[in-house]
Amino acid sequence: MMRYTGLAVLVALCTLLVACGKKDMPVPIGSIHPKSINDLKYVITPQGAELSWTIPTRNVDGSPILALKGFELYKATLASDNTCNGCPIAFDAPIFLPMETVTKSGQRMFYEDRTLQPDRRYVFEIRTVKAFLNKSEPSNRVVFTWHVPASPPFGLTAVSRPQGLELSWTPPATWANGEPMNRPVFYRVYGKKADDADWRLLKDRLSTPTFLYAKAPLSEAMSYRVTAVSDHDGTLIESQPSSEVTAEFISPVPPSAPTGLVAVAKTLSTGKTGVELQWQESSHAQLAGYFVYRKALATAEIKRLNQEPVSVSTFEDETHLSPGIYEYHVTAVNRAGKESEPSSAATVRIYE
Repeated sequence: MMRYTGLAVLVALCTLLVACGKKDMPVPIGSIHPKSINDLKYVITPQGAELSWTIPTRNVDGSPILALKGFELYKATLASDNTCNGCPIAFDAPIFLPMETVTKSGQRMFYEDRTLQPDRRYVFEIRTVKAFLNKSEPSNRVVFTWHVPASPPFGLTAVSRPQGLELSWTPPATWANGEPMNRPVFYRVYGKKADDADWRLLKDRLSTPTFLYAKAPLSEAMSYRVTAVSDHDGTLIESQPSSEVTAEFISPVPPSAPTGLVAVAKTLSTGKTGVELQWQESSHAQLAGYFVYRKALATAEIKRLNQEPVSVSTFEDETHLSPGIYEYHVTAVNRAGKESEPSSAATVRIYE
């Protein structure tokens, strides 16, 4: 009976396969391997290196991964002067990193190795483990030489210059572990506006601790920070960033002189007799306002009439003036305190 039963099952299975039009044998459950990891990355820290990768959620055939055992981390140590590019890499026995549950798409896994030695070259790769003997192909490899990063630059300042915003800082003198530095570094300058989500690299590979940012935005505050980068056999190791400085580029170039100045003696809005002045508004991006000057032709005395810049292009001189001829002119001043040349004069005669 068992033989017949087995034969009947076999015949039924063959019939089913023919009827379905399938030519390949069924794939046993659990034999479909997970997709290999292709975004293994590293970040060098003062204590070692942090590895990270996206946790796979799909198998090679596109089906979802229902359960993961974890990951195998492979590590090899090379001499820093190793030049045998084609030689096979002898990895140590893998380190197993268990994982309890399958996560949502896009979640990353992190692992920090604090056993690295200075000026040694390391190779890492990862394999995903679903079950015994069910593993993914190796991930992309990361290769780097490890060293303690430099200490961050300090004393960052920002000063407006005619050509742009000048950033300067003090170079680090030690590594992050406090030991004296024994090799040069270069610098990276980053910037971020108030509504930016991330820092933008503004300048790379600066050899001196100063940077003139000619594209600094006018009338808009921006934050800046600097890092120090050391080169170790082609591995660029970046320090922690300096303290931030927030600055607004205020052009020290003065505005153009105001135009269209008109002066009229009349009864003012206050009811007093005086002189009303009007002129064309300045289009200067960082205008702070205007200063108004009066000159008595009889004495050649020139007096500034307002202590603080006025923000509008009108002004009323309520001074009780002696009869005579007076000249007025106006200057524009920017937020750096730079004053324009005077406008053309407007003349008015005051009678008894």
